[in-house]
Amino acid sequence: MQKTSQLLMFLFLPLFCVAQVQDNFSDGNFTENPTWTGTTDNFWVNNELRLQSRAVDASVSYLFTPSQSIDDAMWETDVIVNYPTSASNYACIYLISNIINPDSCAAYYVQIGGTNDEVSLFAQHGTKKTKIIDGQDKRTDINPLIISIKVTRDTEGNLQLFSKKADENDYFLEGETNDISVIHGNYFGLLYSNTKTTGNFYAFDNVNVTGEKALEPKVYRKPQYGDIVWNEVMFNVSDNTVEYVEIANLSADTLDVSGVKFTVLKTDGSYNTFVNIPYASYLLPNSYAAFCTDANLLYDYFGISAATSTIYSVARWNTLNNEEATLTLLDEDGTNEFDSFSYSSKWHHPLVNNVKNVSLEKINPSMPSQSASSWHSAASQVQYGTPGYMNSQFREIAGSQSENRVWLATEHFSPDNDGFNDLCYIHYATELAGATANAAIFDAVGNRIKQLCDRVLLSADGYMVWDGTKTNGKLANPGVYVLYFQLFNVNGDSKTQEIKLPVVLTMR
Repeated sequence: MQKTSQLLMFLFLPLFCVAQVQDNFSDGNFTENPTWTGTTDNFWVNNELRLQSRAVDASVSYLFTPSQSIDDAMWETDVIVNYPTSASNYACIYLISNIINPDSCAAYYVQIGGTNDEVSLFAQHGTKKTKIIDGQDKRTDINPLIISIKVTRDTEGNLQLFSKKADENDYFLEGETNDISVIHGNYFGLLYSNTKTTGNFYAFDNVNVTGEKALEPKVYRKPQYGDIVWNEVMFNVSDNTVEYVEIANLSADTLDVSGVKFTVLKTDGSYNTFVNIPYASYLLPNSYAAFCTDANLLYDYFGISAATSTIYSVARWNTLNNEEATLTLLDEDGTNEFDSFSYSSKWHHPLVNNVKNVSLEKINPSMPSQSASSWHSAASQVQYGTPGYMNSQFREIAGSQSENRVWLATEHFSPDNDGFNDLCYIHYATELAGATANAAIFDAVGNRIKQLCDRVLLSADGYMVWDGTKTNGKLANPGVYVLYFQLFNVNGDSKTQEIKLPVVLTMR
């Protein structure tokens, strides 16, 4: 009776919500209406009209059926596991996959069980699997496990994962994220992993998939010179995390950075082995992506998630020198460089006594990568790193226009590396062609403690930075200092202008 009622319910669904896949196995088979293919010998429809496992040996068994639902889509499936879930005993629901092969596909899938006994959502690209929604630990630690899974996705790639156990009245939100790494596919699938003694302990029922196929796959352009730049690097790490690098998209377009390469230079100046950015890696306008050997380890270490940051795992890695090295970012052919810079551990803030697990961040992605003044230690308040999202030391480079040609973003700053007013930003603007500047910091008694620039050719507008250090690299004491700025034209077309501005260095 229950099966008949469910079938009638689906017959009277509104026409705009007609399922692309609907199967409650009431017909007693999985060979038609719809047709499922895969490791068919390891499945049967049991007497309760559920799709049941029947693997004889330890295996990973699966069935797939055609489905292209991806936009404004919803996937629903009931799962039963009559055994405690573990790393070897779990079930998966493949929401969408490009091929009938879970070992090497482009797909989204939900895993029920696993090491943490959880319901989580993964994005898969070939053999690389990345957890993009980390469900609640121990949620599947129950025997028997009877659970309903629901996932939704809109046209912008916003995904929500829900689960509901047999003793619960409402769905529980496991998490949500935005992901566009899979944009179309051809199949929906069910999978279970069993040990020698658990081959009969899995069942699936009430499969319902609605939604639209991607009307036309979005075409994202490949990056060109000036589109992507280095933005962050962590090169000295402890055993509980991994090194990473980060790039920024300076363009107004979504970029397909798949196949873009990066490497470190050898001592003779030649390229080391290339690291390839994985397939289906996309970078939204004015956004960031980090790369490392284990994205999940970075998410855990920094206490962040795929919903707020973009981190990709790569298949290989060139270990970064703890003192200095040159990082180069290249196109897919490995012939044209997008960006390159030589980092140094000396670029870290003087208050950071131990630079292990502390990243260097760009103050603004558009600043020149090769200049030490473009970089700063990540703030302590973000655990000294921001992989895959906006840097803690990010500042806009355009200041408020002043009647003066030189002005400060703020008259006081506190270089304590807490992420708030850590730097003194000195803005300038000039209409002079070939304008040149000298800039220095003096203490209250007239001693020059830091030369910021010496006869530097200026752009029409821009800024300089004082990080609070003296010429010897040590941090200046709290107090009032004077910025002395000379603006002149080397061609002698105008007289030299001298500007003096007070700067207050404090410690919070």
